[in-house]
Amino acid sequence: MVNFISGGGNLVTEWTSFDWAVNAGLLDATLAGGGFVASPDSVTFNAAGLAMGLGNGLPNPYADDGRTDYFRNVSSVGIGTEILATRSSGDAAILGANFGSGYVLGNMYDWGDWGESPANLDLTKQLLLNMVGIQSAQVPEPSILALLSLGLLGTGAARKLKKD
Repeated sequence: MVNFISGGGNLVTEWTSFDWAVNAGLLDATLAGGGFVASPDSVTFNAAGLAMGLGNGLPNPYADDGRTDYFRNVSSVGIGTEILATRSSGDAAILGANFGSGYVLGNMYDWGDWGESPANLDLTKQLLLNMVGIQSAQVPEPSILALLSLGLLGTGAARKLKKD
């Protein structure tokens, strides 16, 4: 899985698989327990989460019946990992980070793997679609930019010499 993400794949976790993403070094955060917090708690997408499209088609704050009542907690979030949404307590609810050429979204709450009303299930499906649709930001390496620049300069020089 680490190689898949490093090679350009995206990972979206649920609250228990969030632990794996942290322990595997995909997200820079320190685990600090978790468990039942409310029924339901709410999740608020911050500006970074909204800019990524996490809140598309969802109310903000977002709560999905009993689906937002179990959380993982972190005591710190490191450099390169961004908080994209918070719980009503202000604690992190969704983290995101580039890893290699891929991206990891750490959803720190339970999806709620049992039946809900269709309207609420639709909200969960929409959030999952939003999360799956996020692609990592591809930033060219400086050496690639340098080679491209040299190539363009060379092409321009060749054209100038050809005209003369």
